[in-house]
Formats: sequence, C-alpha cells, structure tokens
Amino acid sequence: MSSVPAQAEKMHGMIAGCLLAALLLAVASADHPHDHHDHHDHHDHHDHQHGSKGHDGEHPCHLVSNGNADFGFALYKHLKAKSDAKKNIFFSPLGISSALSVLSKGARGDTHSQLFSSLGYSAFNQSQVDEAYKHLFHMFRHHKGNQELILGNAAAVHQTFNPLKTYMEDIKDYYTAHVFDVDFTKPVDAAAEINKYIARNTGDMIKDQVKDLDPDTVMMLINYIFFKGEWEKPFNGNLTRKMDFHVDESTNVPVDMMMRTGRFDYYFDLDNHSSVIMLPYKGNTSMMIILPSEGKMEHVEGSISKEQILHWHNSLFRM
Repeated sequence: MSSVPAQAEKMHGMIAGCLLAALLLAVASADHPHDHHDHHDHHDHHDHQHGSKGHDGEHPCHLVSNGNADFGFALYKHLKAKSDAKKNIFFSPLGISSALSVLSKGARGDTHSQLFSSLGYSAFNQSQVDEAYKHLFHMFRHHKGNQELILGNAAAVHQTFNPLKTYMEDIKDYYTAHVFDVDFTKPVDAAAEINKYIARNTGDMIKDQVKDLDPDTVMMLINYIFFKGEWEKPFNGNLTRKMDFHVDESTNVPVDMMMRTGRFDYYFDLDNHSSVIMLPYKGNTSMMIILPSEGKMEHVEGSISKEQILHWHNSLFRM
C-alpha cells in the first residue's frame, strides 16, 4: 500500500511525456467529478490506440514515433540548458513536431532538409510523414471512453497574403489545420482573434497565449493540445492539505497536495536514482511520474530518453 501526494501545478520536476510507441504529449489537464480535486500538470500518457495498419503490420503513425521521441527529449534538454533553474519547463513535443511538419509541407530545398533532420524524419519523404499524421489525427478524433484528447493545428493568415491553394488544402487534409484570415497590421486585434480561436478549441482551458505580434507578420502557425480525463480512482478532495514543496535545497513553497492510499504500479530505479509511479485514468491512458532522488535531478535529466522511458514502463510492478 502506498500514499501518493500529488502537487497540482507548481511542481518543478522532470516529468517526461510519452504515448505508446513514444508519441509524446506533455500538456494535459484532468477533470474529475465535483467532489474530487482537479489536476493540471506535466505528465506522461500511454495511449493504446487502434486503427488501420500499414503493409508492415504497424499503424501508419508509428513511422514518426521514434523521431518524435528523440526530438522531444533533445528539445527538453535544450530548453533545460537555456531556462532558469527555478522555472518550470512546460511544452508539448508532439504539438511542436506536428506544427513543424505543417511548415515542412510548404518548404523546399535546404529548409525542408533541415526541418526533417531536426525532427528525425530524414529516412522518409513528405508523403509518408503526411500520411502518418493523418492517421494520428484520425485516431485522436475517434478517441472514445471517459477521456478527451484534442490535438489541432491552424494557420492565421494576413488578409492580403495568399498562400498556394494546394498547400492550404493539404495541411487541412493531413494535419486538420484550419485556415483563417486576420489583420496583422492591427496586432492587438489579431492576437485577440487568435486567442479566441485557441480558447474555443480547447474548452476555454488555454487562454491568452498570443501577445506582442509583429505587424509585419503574414502567417502564423498555431498548435494546441488538450487532454481531459477522469482518474480511475479519484483523489478525495477532503484529504487535500497544504504542504511544503521543495523547489531546491534552499527554497520551499507551500502548495495544495492531493493524497490517496492504494496499490500502484511502481518502480525504483537504483541505477538512475529515481522513483517511477503510474497513475491510471479511466479508459486506456495513464500518467507516469518520475521523481529523482534527492540531489539527482541533473543525473536523471541527463539520461532521459525513449529507451529509458520504455525501461521504466517495462519494470513497473504493482505494490
């Protein structure tokens, strides 16, 4: 039996994100019945999807899974190196890969090659990547059960700018990218229109993301990702209480901690100095939380990879 405190939003920790086959998600929110606490955090999704398979027996979206995973962890390490040590790192690797793939659809020459190299797609052509994302978006649209998973793209285009019609049609077909006009010469109004679009497509959970637009902008690619689910075994809101969260050796922050006692899939990685626990949602999705041992944050961050995630996943046991 274990007692698990979960901190809602201020956790400065390394919580990696991956879907089955390493399709990565890192932005999510969980919604619970009215008598339980909500949870919004960085977390891990193992999503067991079903759909049509290619000639090799694999789902088409698996074609880009390894590249997406490697890109996501490389990006995390880059952001970590550039960020303030006391600030959270909060991003969606899959969302960024998706948006850059929309960009690659209209790129040519060196620009296209550099985009594909960065994304880990060098072994594939644009048509293969397009089909992989088309299948991925199809699965998200048909996601059933007690959870909602939304990944979307859009292109805000200056009203006097006319991209190729074929490009607009293709990104809508393969990446479900909605195209709409804005007047970037009026930056405040353009930002309001874009923010309104994002909020409308994420149930008002993501707001006011776009600010300080350049009036010379002619096109902006937008990506949003939203997850809503219910815990398989909800936390009791009556047990929530204030506790100290240790940001670092010298900084403590009082935060609301949720708590639940029960049996969980757990693993302590002695070699990588970390504790791993899986918290399931109703349906086929789970959150994986990685908690580095005291003083071992940098070690765990330095070793994180898709192979490490799979090792942790395969080593979990019920306790």
